[in-house]
Amino acid sequence: MMLLLKRIGLITGYFGGIFLVLGFINLLDSLPEFRPYHSDSGGFSVLMPGKPTETTEHLNMIPVGVRYTTVTAGPSEAEFTVMFFEFPKKVTRSIYFGTSRYEWGLEEAKMFTRAITGGKLVKGSEKELEYYGYPAKDFELRILDRMTIKVRAITFEKRCYQLMIKSNLPEVLDEKTQEFFESFEVDGTG
Repeated sequence: MMLLLKRIGLITGYFGGIFLVLGFINLLDSLPEFRPYHSDSGGFSVLMPGKPTETTEHLNMIPVGVRYTTVTAGPSEAEFTVMFFEFPKKVTRSIYFGTSRYEWGLEEAKMFTRAITGGKLVKGSEKELEYYGYPAKDFELRILDRMTIKVRAITFEKRCYQLMIKSNLPEVLDEKTQEFFESFEVDGTG
């Protein structure tokens, strides 16, 4: 009897794995075609799936408040987002005294993304980068051990940009992250 239950468990696990792989293949196949998208208000171009939506909101994340814009596309299983905000004229938080506004922007981007998603920073995922001489950073967040968000935060002149891919399928992240991140271009840099 025990041997029979083990075999049923193996068969169920085998077919469950096949369905998971088939689900991943179907999701990648069902993603809308990636097309160039240009944001006049953000001054950037990027490849995004389908037709993105762009919204602007005001958030009091520091005493002077910040206006940020979000561009989002893709199904809920693989959501692609570019979010950007302009640096305030004066950084007032005492924990940032002695840092450049670019370093402030990267830390604020990381804290903001964690706050709005409820995600936890994946240990060892932070990687310092450079974008046309300006500081940038890659990092990864995990939500309830099911959802992963890969983020690239870029400071450029007076703005901070955050490119994010949120998915519960690691294969989607592996397949599309670099394509999405590398397609991003601030106007006048390419």
